[in-house]
Formats: sequence, structure tokens, C-alpha cells
Amino acid sequence: PDYQTIAAWPFVAQPLDPPTSLIPALALLAGIPGIRQAHASRRIPESVTRSTLFDMEVWIRTFHRQHRKWGLSELNWLSHHWNGRLFRIGRLQFMHGNFPDAVRVFKRIATGQILAFAEPGKTRYRRDGLADGTQDVFDPQAWSPTLEITSTTLSGHPVNPLGYVNPKPISLPSSEWIQILAPGDPMLDMHIPEGGAMEFEACGKSLRDALVFFDTHFPEKPAAKTFFCKTWFFDWQFQQILPPTSNIVLVQHEFYRYPIVSNEREAFRRVFGRMPENLHAAPRDTSLRRAMLDFTLAGNHLRCAAGFRLVDAPTWGSAPYQTQPVDFNA
Repeated sequence: PDYQTIAAWPFVAQPLDPPTSLIPALALLAGIPGIRQAHASRRIPESVTRSTLFDMEVWIRTFHRQHRKWGLSELNWLSHHWNGRLFRIGRLQFMHGNFPDAVRVFKRIATGQILAFAEPGKTRYRRDGLADGTQDVFDPQAWSPTLEITSTTLSGHPVNPLGYVNPKPISLPSSEWIQILAPGDPMLDMHIPEGGAMEFEACGKSLRDALVFFDTHFPEKPAAKTFFCKTWFFDWQFQQILPPTSNIVLVQHEFYRYPIVSNEREAFRRVFGRMPENLHAAPRDTSLRRAMLDFTLAGNHLRCAAGFRLVDAPTWGSAPYQTQPVDFNA
């Protein structure tokens, strides 16, 4: 089939028994000539094409690791690669898109301080500031955020960069703040492909190169205002269980995070291949696995979070949102 039709294919649960479980891979392989031609028409380097499409092999091997059989069950996800939307630029993958509608971001004119507010009408939050339903826990006193902008005041529920919403609203002089990021604004959606360490400097280079890539090869798209990512390793609790030099912690510091409905299963699926049936018997062969197991066996729960990094943020490595305290009483 033509590569442009793949994104429109309906998702069908694939049987786990070979050879039918490899049919999605055959369909994608048939589309490689089309996607190579499409990339070439935009002068996209062959190296980017190869590294982008290599994700199919990654997911075939993931299938084998999880089921002990060869197959592919990520046809929907891989359709982004085959329809020319997603590209691997160095260590990371990116798609041009629109910023989600969970938060709205402002900058203090005098100091450059960044402050996000929860967007009303989208998510309810628990008293601990996390999205209601996180870890399947619902708060009978969950509340909905407010945000009001007038000629004199900017009032609403601020988001702490660690990843929770303050249940106490604040009011700021609106003349001192300017809105810089709103739902629907252009963004680069960032994803972390499996394979290799999340080396901190390599991640920073990917972000810089991605801006150049989309500006060069997709000049018709509006310039992105921010990077965005939704991932298990944005959970601020990793700062409690991993050393400060950990790549996960260092990358966290570069993003302003906010809560989403999630649970710990995604973290375990990514790190262990699946949610272990017996945590006591799960492999402890890496420092990350040991930290996650010890934390969970102690009665705690990991989760996911979303986060953004503005394209005009200070230099990678400056931890702009971590080191810039948010004064909720300003």
C-alpha cells in the first residue's frame, strides 16, 4: 500500500501466534519505497530515514521479549513514522503538532520567570495536586481549576514545575505577565525510543537539531513554540530514588512538568518489558530497576507526567524551571 494510507488503517488486535503476528511488519515493509521517496522529496538525509524506520525492528524485538514469539503489535504507533510525521533526530524522536490543552503558560515581563496555570474544564485534581484518577485513586473532594485574566489581575491555580497543581489559587497583576504558550500553539512532540542510555548531552543536541530539521525540511509548518513530552520518567519521585547525576533526573530538570492521569505500569513496562507478576522476584540487574523495585515494595507508586520546554529557554543544562523558584504568593 501507499505509505500515505497507513495512518488511516484501523487498529486490529493481532493474534500472538506466528506467522500472522508478523503481518503488520510485512505491510510496513511494503511501504518503505514510498516513505523513502517522500523523504527524498524533502531532502531529508538518508541517515534520518534509516534511524526513523529502525523503530520497527525495535518493536518487533520488544514483542519477542514480551511474548517469546516474533510479531509486531505497534502498527498504530509506527504509522506516524510511515506517514512522514515522526522523525528520529539523534537520540530522540519528534513530531510537529499542537500543544495540549491542560495548561496555559505566562512569563513575568521584568524577570523572565515562567509560570504555568492549569486550564479549566479539562482535568480535575485531588487534594495532593495530582490528576484525579492517578493510580486509580479518586478523591471525593477533587476540584476543578480556575483561570481568569482581566485588565488588572491574572488569577488561577498555578502548576509547580515538579508536576503538581497547587490547590490554592493565586492572583497576580496581569500587567506584569504576558501569555507565551496556549493550548493549540505549535510544538514539537518529543518521544524517547528504546535503545541506549538517555545521555544528557545527546538529548540536548537532539532538541537543538530538531528545531533546525523542521525549519529546513518543513518550512510550511509554523515554528514550534515549545517542546512537549508525556513520559514515565518525568515523575518527580525519581529525584528521590536516583542520584542527582542520573540522566533521568538531569533531563527532568530541563522541563516544566504537570500532572496527568497515569499509573506505574508504563514505567515498569518500559524498564522491565512488562509489569512483573512478582516484584520480589523481578530482576535487579540495573540501578534503575533496583531503585524502582525498592520504592514500590516500600508501598509507594510511580506515575507519569507531562512537561514542556520552551524553545527559547536558557541553555540546555541550566535547569531553567528547577532553579527558578515559583513564588505562589507573588
